[in-house]
Amino acid sequence: MGAIGILLGIEMNLLLFASLYIGLGYLTFRGWLKVSPPQHGRFGNDGGYSYEG
Repeated sequence: MGAIGILLGIEMNLLLFASLYIGLGYLTFRGWLKVSPPQHGRFGNDGGYSYEG
């Protein structure tokens, strides 16, 4: 039972870290999308951020 408990704990830690990293990556990606120019001009010309003018 001890080894199974340790393995379960490690797996739970990995899941926790994975979800943390995914959440951080998602937030970073969202922030990057906000400051990066939209590729398809979807937002029109809001401050000259779109490639298509």
